[in-house]
Amino acid sequence: MADASFRANYGAELLELFLRMDNYLSDSAQSTYRAALTEFD
Repeated sequence: MADASFRANYGAELLELFLRMDNYLSDSAQSTYRAALTEFD
């Protein structure tokens, strides 16, 4: 699980960045970042 302070500082920004990039990423890249984002729950 990601550190709470890291999540608080960067979680929302990272999610927004990845969502904006979604259309440009391959299916594999999308799956990878989505798996990584599960640590921010």
